[in-house]
Amino acid sequence: MVNSTHVDRDRGFTLIELLAVVAIIGVLGLATVASYQALAADVRRAGAVEEVKAMLAQARMKALHEGRTTGLVFRPVVVAPGVQQIEGVLVQYSGESLPYVLEDPFNGLSTEPMVARFEPIDTGTPMRLAEGIGIATPGHRLAHVDDDGGVRLPLDADGQFFAVGQLATSIPEAPGQLVGVLFARDGSHTTIMHESDASWMWVDWNGDGVQQYDGTKYCNRRQESGFNPPPPCPPDVDDAEPWSPPAGTCWLGVRYLANGNASPGADLWNDDERMPLCVRSEDDEPWVLVAPYLVVYDDRDAHEELDTIEWVDSGADSVRRRAAVTRAKALNEFIDRTGRQVHLNRVTGVAQEGRTQ
Repeated sequence: MVNSTHVDRDRGFTLIELLAVVAIIGVLGLATVASYQALAADVRRAGAVEEVKAMLAQARMKALHEGRTTGLVFRPVVVAPGVQQIEGVLVQYSGESLPYVLEDPFNGLSTEPMVARFEPIDTGTPMRLAEGIGIATPGHRLAHVDDDGGVRLPLDADGQFFAVGQLATSIPEAPGQLVGVLFARDGSHTTIMHESDASWMWVDWNGDGVQQYDGTKYCNRRQESGFNPPPPCPPDVDDAEPWSPPAGTCWLGVRYLANGNASPGADLWNDDERMPLCVRSEDDEPWVLVAPYLVVYDDRDAHEELDTIEWVDSGADSVRRRAAVTRAKALNEFIDRTGRQVHLNRVTGVAQEGRTQ
């Protein structure tokens, strides 16, 4: 006998089961998006590395063909309102090197590093990296240890990355540097201008023979007599003075206290070592930090991930120092974690990708 009260029907999903399925799909979707974004970022950095290697190869070939020390200098340029890209510019030694005036007549200091003037080479089409790609290098020439008020403040600049400046932000950031790579006349990679025995360089972007820094032009040539004196300063340009061009309120790098914390009250340079290293505008002609190797990173991701509000370069000196230290420390950790290194063979000068985090 068949029970007429029993009705066979297909069993459907309960509401809880449907919600569980939707949640699983959402989690898988988020994981897929995250994986895609990570892959896209890696591809973007890899493409930038190849572009940098092509620029370096062009600079090396120029040095070989013309038998002149040739550099590739990376500088920030504003290509549209609020849009910045990093431009690679070929530069060559101008034949002029002068001692940089750093002496302090009050303290009897007399440090005069040789600085070589370079001139840009017009290659026609600008060589620019994709928007948001950043270039950095370790500060191998800036490492030293200092005492400040009896507190040990080591500055391990060899372990810090110094990034090309940021110009196109809506709020002013603590400044960055110009980064460059040098090739000797035989195409080998070098960090010294052998023709002049100079260890520092600057690029005369406008070709006027004088250095422009933070809106002011400086000659930096003491009037000397005797055999082959340097050319005189133009009448409308400031002559060499102690600490000129001024590097005041320009702080770079991070000093660390004995407990390992960053010291926001100590800049990279002592007062007797001020050098024009910061770049604040496209017209600035600061010294170029010559790179032992380069690091390519995604500056766009850095600005999305890090708290850039703490990098604001305004207000009192103490605030600006803290902003510079905070930016340098945060960027250094980000670049060390995500950057892709480009090394150059010391003998051949050929670029190749190095260790990648």
